[in-house]
Amino acid sequence: MYGQKLPEDAWLWNTISINKQLTRKWGIGVDEELRLFDNMRRVSLFFTNVGVSYKLNKSFKISLVYRFINKNQDGEYYSKRHRLYVDIAYKRKMIRDLVVNYRIRLDRKSTRLNSSHTVISYAVFCLKK
Repeated sequence: MYGQKLPEDAWLWNTISINKQLTRKWGIGVDEELRLFDNMRRVSLFFTNVGVSYKLNKSFKISLVYRFINKNQDGEYYSKRHRLYVDIAYKRKMIRDLVVNYRIRLDRKSTRLNSSHTVISYAVFCLKK
C-alpha cells in the first residue's frame, strides 16, 4: 500500500495589476501582490512591481521591472528586498485555439550589493476560448 502525506499548509497569492499601453510598442504596468501562508492566516510577503515593456515585433516582447519586497521574518518584522529583472517573452498562435508562450527571466536579487543572480525560464501552452 502506498500513501502520501498531504500538505499541512494552504497558501494564497493575490495580485492586482494596472497596465497601460502608451504606444503601439511601449507599455507600462504596476502590480501589487500579497502572499498568505499558514492556511491563509498570515502574510508571507507583499510586493510592488513597476515596469516598462517594449514590443519588438508580433511575437517578441522585452520588459524591465523593479520589484520592492516586504518579506515576513518569522512574524517578528518585515525585511526589505529589491529585485530588478528583465523578461524576454515569446508568444505565438500555433493553430486555431492553441497559443504558445515562452519567457526567460534574467533576475537580480538584492538585500545587499554582492547578492546572487539567477535565470528562470518557462513555457506555457494555452487553449483560448
